[in-house]
Amino acid sequence: MKARVGPRPAADGPGHREAQEALPFLANRSLAGPALERVWSHVQGCAQCRADLALMHTWRHVLHAAPPVPGCDPERALAALYPALGMPAPPRATPDRPPGAPWRRAVLVVAFRPETPERDVRRILRACGARIVGGPTAGDAYLLDTDADVHQALASLHAERAVALAEPFAGDGRP
Repeated sequence: MKARVGPRPAADGPGHREAQEALPFLANRSLAGPALERVWSHVQGCAQCRADLALMHTWRHVLHAAPPVPGCDPERALAALYPALGMPAPPRATPDRPPGAPWRRAVLVVAFRPETPERDVRRILRACGARIVGGPTAGDAYLLDTDADVHQALASLHAERAVALAEPFAGDGRP
């Protein structure tokens, strides 16, 4: 999704594209067989893929480091996570809510396949009632905010071929 300026890295090509698409599965250890061997071989020789994989491991560690806290304000929790990720916290995407008011928004982390046109990203976001509130990260992931039911939004995102990764962020909507 990021536009590149200047010469393309030598890593671009069919093997690199396959590795980029498979990195989330490599990160969560669900890649197996010949695909695992091909992707792992590529990652060992590609600095960009190694960096993206390291970022995915960091996100996974940060996301699973602490259990969700009932009544937690996801934006406040997200702001606390940014320093752990080495990123500056973004400004609040929504106005403050009164103390004790229920939080109804869901924050999701989503990565689109690199070849996804912007028009498809917009269509997908509209279909699940979401908007981008952060990103792209070094691994081309985005943070989405949605008023929709988190399970419905995730089901809608998972049904899209253009979506490589869609997960709850900061404890929102964890099953």
